[in-house]
Amino acid sequence: MRLRPHVRKLKASLATGSRLVLLAVSVLVVLAGGTWTALAHVVPYVTTNDYFRLRSIRIACDEPAVEPKALAEMAGLYDDTTLWQIDPAQIEDRIREQSWVDEVRVARRFPWQVSLKVSRRRAVAAAVTDGHVYLVDRQGALFREVKGSAAPDLPYLSGWDQAAVHAERAARLLTMLRALEKVTARSYDVSELHMDGDGTLWLFAAGMKASVRLGDAAHVETALDLLRVALSELGPLADRARVIDVDYKDRIVIRGADDKLPALMAAQAERAGNG
Repeated sequence: MRLRPHVRKLKASLATGSRLVLLAVSVLVVLAGGTWTALAHVVPYVTTNDYFRLRSIRIACDEPAVEPKALAEMAGLYDDTTLWQIDPAQIEDRIREQSWVDEVRVARRFPWQVSLKVSRRRAVAAAVTDGHVYLVDRQGALFREVKGSAAPDLPYLSGWDQAAVHAERAARLLTMLRALEKVTARSYDVSELHMDGDGTLWLFAAGMKASVRLGDAAHVETALDLLRVALSELGPLADRARVIDVDYKDRIVIRGADDKLPALMAAQAERAGNG
């Protein structure tokens, strides 16, 4: 079949375009191959070049027990390493394996300096579990066992480990930590915060002879309001109270060291009324 002139011209143009495209792709492949070949020689030269050799390490750490040299060795920072061979994320993961570490930041500063900043965990309480005492931070991480007679001057958290499942124990510990924040915010000097198996919280505070039944952790603030009322009403008789139960919405239950406390409180109220 004979083609009309304009059709033959169109086919010729398409054929020429196809050859040009193939030629361009071929050139790119050659150039790409040459580039990768060049990079294969250049990259090792740059990454190991002495110009980028580690010469300066800036270390900031608020844990006095850890020497800067020991921290640098822990991070794997040696003077025969170049900055190209240092992986900040890998170093951060390695240092976070230390139980006392809270935050860590590693940064490369070309051409020859690395900065390393490490902050330690801050103990807010001492957690008691399986007969051992551990420092615990605000996030509920147990990071150091307290041994011997080195008892920390911190609130003790007990009873949280009565749960059978690890996840539930962790949740109970966090609940106690949140409750502890609310109690200390009211200026109580907490000696111990205890959780019964059913979740009931008990407060033992310095300067207060009575054990305080706070009840459910969800109602701690209400319980603390009632405790303030109870202590105000007891006044100088507070030392005679042995249990102050504020796990109620409409009343406060106080048990004394003997059965004389109600009569003494009534007498105190009468004197206050007459005054």
